[in-house]
Amino acid sequence: MPIEYINEPVEVRVDFCNRRVLPRAMSWNNRLYTVSHVNMVHSAHNGTSKLFFFSVSDDTNYFKLQLDTEHLEWRLVEMYSET
Repeated sequence: MPIEYINEPVEVRVDFCNRRVLPRAMSWNNRLYTVSHVNMVHSAHNGTSKLFFFSVSDDTNYFKLQLDTEHLEWRLVEMYSET
């Protein structure tokens, strides 16, 4: 299955550990996805906003999450599923 570009707001549960944000679960489309791996984290700027991107996965899906630090908003940017 190819990458799906979603770009929708989502709710994300996180842990704070050693000055890092670690996504643990995401709620999207009335479904809860438990994050089992944080594969990569990087940041970028959009004007004055600093954006953090988290590549995360569960057992069968891969997600790219975006945290906008100016608006404190999470978005599901893209998704890939092996099923």
